[in-house]
Amino acid sequence: MRAPFPGGGGTENLDWYPILSSLGIDVPENPRRHGPCPICGGKDRFRFDNRNEEGTWYCNQGGSEHRSGKTAGNGAALVAEFFDIGYRAALEKIRGISREPSGVQTLREKCASSVPPVDLSSQRKIQRLIKDSVRLDDIAPGSRIILQAGKVAVEKYLVSRGLPLLFPAESRILVQPDGYDLIIPLTCDRNDILSLHVTALTRDGRKRPLPWTGGSCRYTLGALTRSYSSISGAEEQISVSSFPGVRFYAIGEGLETVLSGRSLSGWSSIFAVNANGIRTFLDDPETVKTFRSSGAGLAILVDMDKSETGQKASVVLARKAKEARIPVLFLLPPHLIKGGEKGTDWNDAVVELGKEGARAALMIAISRSEETFSKIEIGKALPIDRIRDSDGPIPSPVERVSLEEATGEVRKLILDHWKIAKPSLGAIDAGVGKSRVLADLSWDHQIEGAPLLTISPTRALAEEASVKGGGLFREGRTDDPERAGFCPVFPEVVPFSEKWRSVVAHKCHDCPNGKAAMDILKGSAETPNPDVQSCAHILHIQNAKISSVVTSTAAMLEGDPGLPFWKSGDVTFSRRITLDDTAELNDHRRIHGGHVSEWIRAANHAIRHDQAKIAFGETDDGTESRKERIEATEALIPHLEVLAHLLSENPGEEQIRLAPEDWKDFSRLAQSSKIRWMDGISAEAIYRDREGTLEIPLRTLKSLGEALDRGTAWVRKSVLHFASPTKAFKAIQNRALVLDATPSLAVRQIVEALGGNVTEIRVQQPSLVVRQVASGSHGKTACLPDSPSFEREKSRFLSVVNNAVEKYGAENIAVLSHKSFVGAVSEEIPGGVEVGWWGCHNRGLNDWETKTHIVVWGIQQLSPSVAEREYMADRQAVIEAGGTAWPEWNGARGEKWYGIPGQAKEIHATGYQDEFIDIWGRERTTAEVVQAVGRLRAVRRPGEALTVEIHSTFPFAEVFGLEIHELIRPNWRTMSDYQAERKTGQIEKGIIAFHATGGGGRRLANEWLKEHGLEGIKPASWPELKEIASGSRHEYSLFASGTTPDLFGKDVRLLIEALDRLAVYAAEEGMMLTELAKVGLVDPDPLEWVALEVLRVSVREGDPRSRGVGQEGGREVRSLSHTRCTRGVGGTG
Repeated sequence: MRAPFPGGGGTENLDWYPILSSLGIDVPENPRRHGPCPICGGKDRFRFDNRNEEGTWYCNQGGSEHRSGKTAGNGAALVAEFFDIGYRAALEKIRGISREPSGVQTLREKCASSVPPVDLSSQRKIQRLIKDSVRLDDIAPGSRIILQAGKVAVEKYLVSRGLPLLFPAESRILVQPDGYDLIIPLTCDRNDILSLHVTALTRDGRKRPLPWTGGSCRYTLGALTRSYSSISGAEEQISVSSFPGVRFYAIGEGLETVLSGRSLSGWSSIFAVNANGIRTFLDDPETVKTFRSSGAGLAILVDMDKSETGQKASVVLARKAKEARIPVLFLLPPHLIKGGEKGTDWNDAVVELGKEGARAALMIAISRSEETFSKIEIGKALPIDRIRDSDGPIPSPVERVSLEEATGEVRKLILDHWKIAKPSLGAIDAGVGKSRVLADLSWDHQIEGAPLLTISPTRALAEEASVKGGGLFREGRTDDPERAGFCPVFPEVVPFSEKWRSVVAHKCHDCPNGKAAMDILKGSAETPNPDVQSCAHILHIQNAKISSVVTSTAAMLEGDPGLPFWKSGDVTFSRRITLDDTAELNDHRRIHGGHVSEWIRAANHAIRHDQAKIAFGETDDGTESRKERIEATEALIPHLEVLAHLLSENPGEEQIRLAPEDWKDFSRLAQSSKIRWMDGISAEAIYRDREGTLEIPLRTLKSLGEALDRGTAWVRKSVLHFASPTKAFKAIQNRALVLDATPSLAVRQIVEALGGNVTEIRVQQPSLVVRQVASGSHGKTACLPDSPSFEREKSRFLSVVNNAVEKYGAENIAVLSHKSFVGAVSEEIPGGVEVGWWGCHNRGLNDWETKTHIVVWGIQQLSPSVAEREYMADRQAVIEAGGTAWPEWNGARGEKWYGIPGQAKEIHATGYQDEFIDIWGRERTTAEVVQAVGRLRAVRRPGEALTVEIHSTFPFAEVFGLEIHELIRPNWRTMSDYQAERKTGQIEKGIIAFHATGGGGRRLANEWLKEHGLEGIKPASWPELKEIASGSRHEYSLFASGTTPDLFGKDVRLLIEALDRLAVYAAEEGMMLTELAKVGLVDPDPLEWVALEVLRVSVREGDPRSRGVGQEGGREVRSLSHTRCTRGVGGTG
């Protein structure tokens, strides 16, 4: 390539465009087009025709606006006019920027060549300003008053921008007639001052616009390439959990941005002056080497310019850092700030949000750095490829047996368990029929007289099991007159969620129906009163006590203390309990201050009640002393008042664990038998809260006492959360049999700690295909109706569902997602599609056994506070069962590579840094997905094609027999892919532009590309492109912008290929080619752009011919979207 300056005294044969651009002189690239004059400021009368490559120009505005009166000249004259200097000085300035190296460079010259060439005239000005100015740090109380006033003005300026009194070490101040100049010296890696950054201020610390800069208060002097300024870090700095131990350097464009970043993070900071400084920061190999050797990271404080200059430069730097394996943070300012006319930056965040608000925004940006960078569309950032090939061996397939073999193993497992005195666990796939096998064996076992109890998750399953096994279904209160739980005197049933149970306030001792039933049970009934009906529920409870085989629900197990026992005459035995998918170890509950106030009210009422009874001579209540009960209740009330105060004093997000040693007395009193009045006259007494909207079983107080004693109680946002052990947990400790497709890590460890057996039975599912589509997390927050991303999530979700309906039929499809999300989009889901949500329909509350396709959109995961409570409660259960104590909770999270079950691939995702906690969390989430897959009952449907399509990037654990059969990657591109595609696109673009302009050269080619909205060709790329284009056989007709040629040259192969690609994109979006032409493509290549223009011009909207375009054989083609069309991603063509 021609050198930009030949080294002689003339100005001919120069490449003027980069020379003038480096001097800050903007000229039109098109020699035939007028533009603004860089000298006089005229808007459209300047032309740079560059004849004979001498940089010639002329301006029609008039000579009065030009210093020398000249309206035309060569390149040196333009430089002289622009800088108001002489012709000879202009030549020196040009030589300072452009020079031609000759001969072979020595090692010293090679090192020196990494430093940009020095402009001697600028250096003289820099030296003069340095000499005339004073270092800010040198201005002391004894300095001249005018200097002290200048320092005060600078401080006022910083305070107005919410910034600390902090500068680069060599910052200086220069006194001016109308104010002060704040000067920041910029140095290279040799610490030579290459340039200055100057901010003009008034005497009272406001910005002082400079007329010769176009109204800006800032300007730079000298070469900016590879020149920076830095600010040392603070002693206390923000640590980044995803990069433990890494010390970060913040880098930003503006001085205010850098100072803001330093103030918020404490990191050492680098002032890069402009977008080019950001873009080229890692171009120096020594800089990269320094970062790599020190292990330091780079935090990019991104400027959100409306022109997108700052974002693009930051993206380039982030890519370079990733390629160099330097830890990098991509920190976007919060979207909620307004900023200025040109955009927003981190200083705007400090000004608008305050320091604390901005620091919170910075922490959010740090946590979302990787996600933010991956979501920015092409042109702003490259999506990050989160999937890679695994270095380890290919995972072995899960060992599976036939359904017949599995049924036999389940039968043997149950029979063997009844012979031992230890708990047993069977991890068995859903659909094997373990409930049926258990029911059959229960029926047979009645002959031996062993009392059995089977607990099922729902009433329907428990009632079904009782019919199959010949036992009695123990049910609770109900408002159905046909059922045993109905009470004609108190028919109302309060509908609680299942963990609270459905209860009704009964007073059986005062009820004539209850009294009649109890008289019958006691054998003391005289002649029955025909007008009084005996209470069916009391008789039902008695029948359950004497029945040898009973089935019931987990909720009833918690509510009826006598359910695990069998009564034969006057002797009571423990039943053998089987927990069928109901092995919950902890009951998690929550109460607020209003509930505690109700307890206090109830306690005072009970005291008054007992005092009244004592006054009438009733000193005892059965075997209980009323006086002792009053004393215990009076002792409890102060503790309740302390608890209410604690809740009101902790409204924040922080979760506080209540230490057992601080609540010993509360726990003892709450669990004491002296306060049995708290359960009311019957075990099912309840009280309403102040609003009358919720009814609280008072036995919860005893559960709270138990939770406080074991250290599983927390306060967060004025709500008390606690976890008490379930009856199921106590049943496991008492040798229960657990049958579950997805037993938790805690259950497995508890059974092993108690000496029990763990058996895993996985069954062949030849017709099932589990497909993971790594299209995003689709988390609950992103899918909330008020989330900014809701419309995007809805659009993509409905597109997936509609495609599935076309492929499988609506009647064969079920969708599973977050409850709030499916509730918001349910009306737009095609009719016939079953809709379900996490926590309900994935656990069996559906009739999806006839479906063939399940679409899972997003995975249910625990929030950090809930995860802590669940983990610590499981940990306590393991300890109580004699197992090894788990690590204490640590919620720190970071990004890792995880193996994908059944695939020789790895996925990059966020997880807990503690390996054990991470396994616990991933297994818990994986269990929910496996339960959802089990709804298809694939083990019993070997001849049907069944698919489960999971849209999530969650790293599933390799447990519970889960295998991902197909992994679908979205249209992500790695950096090498991008570079290859970029080069291919450049070649295609060069061929088109070369032939369209008749081989007229790069200038004309770039002019043509610019007219068509395409990026120009860089000088370094032109020779190769010209050689390829010249040797090609393709010829193209030259046509003006906005028109379409009749023929696309002699060879139309490339155009046909482009049209073929468009047809594929249109089919994938479910539209015709004419519709695609209207909405356009994101980042079309040049051939695609021309093909779109052909469609737009040659096919009118409504033209009958258009109906044949985008169809195959008269049938419209539809398939899954690849999001190239702008309709799918919100881009522009």
